[in-house]
Parts: sequence; structure tokens; C-alpha cells
Amino acid sequence: MKMFVSVILLIFHFVGHLSGQADDQYRNKNWNPKAGKYYFSTQITYSYHNDSAEDDYNRSGEISIYIDEKSGTFLFTKESYGNTGEMVDFVIADQQGNYIFGYTDEHGKKLRETLKSYKASDKNFQSKKVENDFNKYCQPTGNTKRFGENKYGWPVFKGTEYNINDMLSDSSTVFLTASKYSFLPVFLFNQLQSETKLPVNFDFSKKLPSKNLILKHSYVLDGSISSYTLISSSPTEYFIDLGGYRVLKK
Repeated sequence: MKMFVSVILLIFHFVGHLSGQADDQYRNKNWNPKAGKYYFSTQITYSYHNDSAEDDYNRSGEISIYIDEKSGTFLFTKESYGNTGEMVDFVIADQQGNYIFGYTDEHGKKLRETLKSYKASDKNFQSKKVENDFNKYCQPTGNTKRFGENKYGWPVFKGTEYNINDMLSDSSTVFLTASKYSFLPVFLFNQLQSETKLPVNFDFSKKLPSKNLILKHSYVLDGSISSYTLISSSPTEYFIDLGGYRVLKK
């Protein structure tokens, strides 16, 4: 019986290994940024609610962000920023702080430009100060919670809760889990010189070591509650080809 179970486990391991290799080959076949070709295989989705928002879109809803797990490159679409960037088709953000905007203008022309938010060596975000401030102002509560819909084997994340003492709200808590890549491209998105904005504030760039996935953030200010929560991290296929987008000349 033990031999039979061992053989079954070995088969599952072998099949899983082959499946992983096939996934890598498919990704590498469709991932060629130098040629303007991008492929995103993970979609993270949040629900959000903001009591003090002035319009329905910012008050509640869901947003999705796409990721290439190998490079830590993010893709923002209208599922992320809604109609705040009317002519923006997508935004691709890499780990070096480059944000590639793809536009379709009022004449139907497709254009692109790259905005820079930070440098990979920027001391504001990579220094020990951020980690020290996190340890000083974010205190663990001892609570943990699981996040993510486990449909078809989708990932489930165990988050650790922290109280944030930032003096900017009546109360603020965040659930975190470690990430293998930096979330600075998400944290800093709303700081870009663009009308395109996320409906929630992810900016923990100077409070939180960047290799953390925020699973939930909630705070109370003057009696109004704001929060966002990770619903799922699911496999997907999203392709971007910059070939049809000419560089915008200023």
C-alpha cells in the first residue's frame, strides 16, 4: 500500500513539474518586452468601500490588477482605474518605476508614452528608514486571517494584522503577507502625473517594506469607514502588444 501511494505521489509530482515547465515555456513565448509583447498570467481582485466618497464609482466596487509573476510587472486596465483615464487603454508598470501608458486619442490614433515614478535605487523607498518606520508605527495585533477564493485551486493567503499609528485617522489596520517582488508600482500609481487614478489608496510607499501584498486595509476617519479587501488571485491570460502604439512626441 505504501509503495502504491508513493508511486501516485511521484506521478503527481512529475505531472506537476511538466505542467510548470509548459507554463514557463508558454509565458516565455509570449513575453518579449523588447519587442513590445507582454503576457500576464495572474489577476488579483479587490473589493472596496468608502463611506465618504462623493460618487458611486469611488464609493464601492471591485478592481483588478494583472501581474507577470516572474518579473513583477503589473498591468492596469479600466478594470483598475475605471473611467478616470478616458483615453488610456492600459498602463504597464515594471520594477524599475517605468509606467508605459497606451492611449487611443479622439481621432482613433494609438499612442504610448513612458512616465517615471521612481528609480530602483531610490533611497526614499529602499532604505532602512522604511523598515524602521514600519516597525515603529505598525504594531502586530497577533491576529491572522485567510484571504482569497479557493476556486479550482486558486491561491489562499494567510495575512498578519497590524495596527497603524499614523495620526491621520481614528483607527487603521492592515493585513499583510510577504511577496517575492516589490509592490511599489501599485503603491505609487496615484502619484503619477496623470488623470488616471485607482479608486482606493494603496500608497504605503514610505510606511511599508515594498515586498508585501496588502490583503486588507481599513481605516476610520471622522466616523467614515474606508476599506479594501483582496477577493482572489486567479490564473488568467492577458496579452498586450505595443506594436500598434506609436511613441508620443511632445
